[in-house]
Amino acid sequence: MQFQVDIGFEELLKAVEKLPEDQRLRFKEVLENKPVKLKEKVTKPEESIEAFLLRGPTFSEEQIKAIEETQKALNRWQKK
Repeated sequence: MQFQVDIGFEELLKAVEKLPEDQRLRFKEVLENKPVKLKEKVTKPEESIEAFLLRGPTFSEEQIKAIEETQKALNRWQKK
C-alpha cells in the first residue's frame, strides 16, 4: 500500500522531533546514507537587453495596419 502526504517542511520537522530517540536516529541514518540531489541552478550566459529584444516577436504589416485602424476608430469614438 502506498500513499502520499503533502506537508510543509516545518510540519515535517515537528513530526520528526516527536519521534522516539531510536526512530529519530534511524531516520537520520537513512537520510545520511542517501545523497541529496538538489535542483541544479541552470546558468545561462549573460545576454544584452538589445539582443534579447531583437529576438522577440514582431508585428506583421497586417497586424500594424489593424492596430492603426483600431486606433483611428477609437479616436473618432472619443471625439463624439
